[in-house]
Amino acid sequence: MSSRDLDLVAVCSFLNERSLDEIIQYGAIGATSDRWAHLLDDNDEMTGESSVTGTTSDEASDSEDPPPAMVIRQYPKKPKKPKTELQRKLQQVYDKKSRINKRARHNALGGSFVLVLQEFVGLMQFRIVTTERDIGLLCLAKKNGVFMPTGENTQLQLELNQGALECIKVTVEDWKKRKNGETGKCFLKHISTEIQHLLDNLLMLGEQLRVAMEELRWRLEGNSTGVWV
Repeated sequence: MSSRDLDLVAVCSFLNERSLDEIIQYGAIGATSDRWAHLLDDNDEMTGESSVTGTTSDEASDSEDPPPAMVIRQYPKKPKKPKTELQRKLQQVYDKKSRINKRARHNALGGSFVLVLQEFVGLMQFRIVTTERDIGLLCLAKKNGVFMPTGENTQLQLELNQGALECIKVTVEDWKKRKNGETGKCFLKHISTEIQHLLDNLLMLGEQLRVAMEELRWRLEGNSTGVWV
């Protein structure tokens, strides 16, 4: 396979393996204080303890009775001590930093998805050109009465084309569900227009490739009559 063929395989693998999950369903941007919990919440107490009651004398006397149910006693939550002014300021600083970092990472992931789709568009254009080139070579060979071997390479090209078409279909359907909220909240609304435009281009290119594939198969099978044009 050529380097462009390998690129196509890599792009389709990325999309088919649902690498989109980490990008589109990335959690909402907000504060997370786990990292500094020991500093910001050092005055917090345990929320409660649990204990298990044993069996009563009546229950113990009947060996055929089922085991007693586990009873968990929840103790009232102890009030938290108010945070100091320093703790509140540190919490605000951390929250702001956390939001900035998450937003930057989220934007980078979203941008990477757009880049993959842009690359996919370019690879689909290459697929169309390659398929039409093979059709042209077959036509020329037929007109000149020259036998042109069409074996593993042509079959490989058809398989690559079919894999690309299936990847487009799955990716478009998956994006539609995510954008409509059918599979969870979508966090790429800020670039959804750009993504939709790229997907529309892929659908258009996919239809062009499908037509070219049908003609290539037809010419390979030799179902035509007369002179090819």
